[in-house]
Amino acid sequence: MIKTIRFVFCLFAFAAAAVAQQATEIPVSLKAANGRFVGQVANGGLDVNSESITAKQTFVLVDINGGKVADGDSVKIKMEESLWHEDKEKKTINRVPARAAIETECVFKLRVRGKLIALEAPSGRFVAVDGWSLVTTDDPTKATAFDIQAVAPKSAPTAYTVAFKFANGKFMGMVPQGGMDASADAIGANQTFTMIDLNGNQLSSGDTVRLIFGQSQLREDPSDGRIHRVPIRGSVEAECTFRIIVVGANILLETPKGKYVATATDGKSLTSTEKKDESSLMTAVPTTAPEPKK
Repeated sequence: MIKTIRFVFCLFAFAAAAVAQQATEIPVSLKAANGRFVGQVANGGLDVNSESITAKQTFVLVDINGGKVADGDSVKIKMEESLWHEDKEKKTINRVPARAAIETECVFKLRVRGKLIALEAPSGRFVAVDGWSLVTTDDPTKATAFDIQAVAPKSAPTAYTVAFKFANGKFMGMVPQGGMDASADAIGANQTFTMIDLNGNQLSSGDTVRLIFGQSQLREDPSDGRIHRVPIRGSVEAECTFRIIVVGANILLETPKGKYVATATDGKSLTSTEKKDESSLMTAVPTTAPEPKK
């Protein structure tokens, strides 16, 4: 009987320890002393340049020890399928795909400094902001003290079925071979898009969106500003995310490069422009998805 009790107790203690070690995941933002937020940039990069928090400035802090976040806790910092990583040779902090990550290069330690926190890198160096970049330093007094703020979990993206009407009365539409034009007089299947509001909840000015047509989505060509379509699979997200800007009863579509979707000089194709003129203004017309072809 005594052996049985001890065995059961050991099982209970093991289970309690396992629960205590369960990692805690918290959506957070990291604000540097310069008032800017750490954010994701393309090709595995990180910068400290944003004045506001969007999806690109929201990370998941994984407290490996579980429980409340405390000084000395080992943490990982992830975004979607990537993890923060220390490049020891370049003495920088970047992101690497989580699936291929070397764990010892991606585990940081929290160092609590009053209401702020510093990050000790896997090498024992400290994370610091240098201009817009994240680097490492041997001097703990030069480590950046971040204001770490909990962020409400992202809402699920919301989908809208819409058509886009320019000021001249013409509708944005799809043409073959990935093309886009603005010459249709009415809304048909080729003028009907699925607009994905990535922020979720009610659509409002400043929201980030993707514009989907079948298995393709709108893209701004970074070389010439042309607006066209690319296959969703394999596309670069940063080149396909637009912003809705409300102007009275109309909207502007701000491109990934910070310009605006407009009709090109040929009167048909789409391009981007820095001018907020009438050629850029449009109306989002709610519509219904076309019935599948039989």
